[in-house]
Amino acid sequence: MFRDSTRCMYLPDARSSSQKHPVYVVVIPKPPAPAVIPPPPPDHDDEEDGTLAPVNDHKAQQDEDRYIVDGRYYAESCPLRAALPVELFHPVFAQFATEMADEQLQVPADVAKKTAKLMLHLSQIATKETQREDTRDDLSDILDCNIAQTANRNQASADHIIVYNRPSHPKDEIALAIVEQNAELGTGSDPSRLREACFCPSFIISVAGPWISISGAIMTTAPIVQRLTEYTWLGRGLAINDARIWRVARMLFALRRAINALRDWYTEMAVPANPSSRLFPLATSCTLPGGATLEFRYEKPLMGLDPSCATFLVRVVSSPDSEKYSVGRRMVVKFVEAYGRDAHELLARNGFAPELIYYGDVWPTQAVSGPWKTVVMEYVEGVTLAKMCVNGGAPPRPVYDAVRDALALLHGAGMVHGAVRSPNILVANGEGDMRARTRILDFDWAGKQGQVRYPLGLFAWNGWADGVADCALIEAAHDLHMLAALE
Repeated sequence: MFRDSTRCMYLPDARSSSQKHPVYVVVIPKPPAPAVIPPPPPDHDDEEDGTLAPVNDHKAQQDEDRYIVDGRYYAESCPLRAALPVELFHPVFAQFATEMADEQLQVPADVAKKTAKLMLHLSQIATKETQREDTRDDLSDILDCNIAQTANRNQASADHIIVYNRPSHPKDEIALAIVEQNAELGTGSDPSRLREACFCPSFIISVAGPWISISGAIMTTAPIVQRLTEYTWLGRGLAINDARIWRVARMLFALRRAINALRDWYTEMAVPANPSSRLFPLATSCTLPGGATLEFRYEKPLMGLDPSCATFLVRVVSSPDSEKYSVGRRMVVKFVEAYGRDAHELLARNGFAPELIYYGDVWPTQAVSGPWKTVVMEYVEGVTLAKMCVNGGAPPRPVYDAVRDALALLHGAGMVHGAVRSPNILVANGEGDMRARTRILDFDWAGKQGQVRYPLGLFAWNGWADGVADCALIEAAHDLHMLAALE
């Protein structure tokens, strides 16, 4: 059981699907205080009045094996767990985020009118649960769908969910979205069938007094819940307020369109032959130069089953060029927020990096965008320098010379790498000159000197040069320092 001030979720152990259990998802927004509408400041002490009980429940949950990946952690003994953005797993989440931010999206006037009505209702300080019934009716009108209400297990409260009954195998009751206070979701008779077929994408709509937040939820090796919006204030306290009403209306209209798209996806979803495919994103294609589409299938994550793994081994399943990209050929797919494409291509052209096959949008055939990109590159089978020199010895001279020459090429073009470390240096299997088989990997930080910076949260390593720090500019001298550290 997981619970915090906005969500509650119970699921059986996601790491085993051999037993069939009911699945429950609960959205429990923290009720607004009678007289203080905004949430308390971060240093507010609720120990005396007992309102930290949900927080304590969350602490216990995150210390257990059945944790929720939601961006929260309790202590050093229970580290922060992260996951790939849900927008990479399913395009419906990316669609919502894109359209919510699109000022050109044509929001129907009736949606704006209904949004104004919702905001007016939520501006009233609620002292009784019945005063929130209007909220559900308003949301149902805006989202143009029925919000079902059914008694929960103890008959004491009600579920409020947007339900879709899938007509074909697996025939399950699916929650496209979960809405409202004290809502609890019970799925169909055998939810494990659906969980074995997909990662069960759904939206969570959290309403807490005059605040609303939209989250996306999926189920891979663990439940993953990520906010797609901040908490948005819906109070009607401004005399001049139309622009804000239209912004909220655009968010809710984008959500309506995304829920409809999710319903269509569940209708058409084919049950995969391999249940493990539910652990991977639905982004399974890239566009080659000339516009042809190359399709692939995920084989495994290259960093184990950690939900934060962004690099995968894949195989080609459909190719417009059977000679260059034959069916069955292995490739590497990586999701990134920043990438040194020019640096990668320069070294690849000169034999110092794997071929870069694609760098572009995650969903190239759909009208959605986001800050993340897909990198598809040649898979090179070999051994990294870190494994080759596991006892800390110096690298073979031909490998060192290859790295030195690759950096000279980069620096001569005014570019830097930033992570010239032994795990990012690969020697391909084979015979012959080891220098010719050396490849440099990981161009996430690479780019033009004077422009690219080290990321925030830089990991500790005793091989960093002086001047290396969070958000510091990456210098060619830093690369050379790391090169010297290899010897």
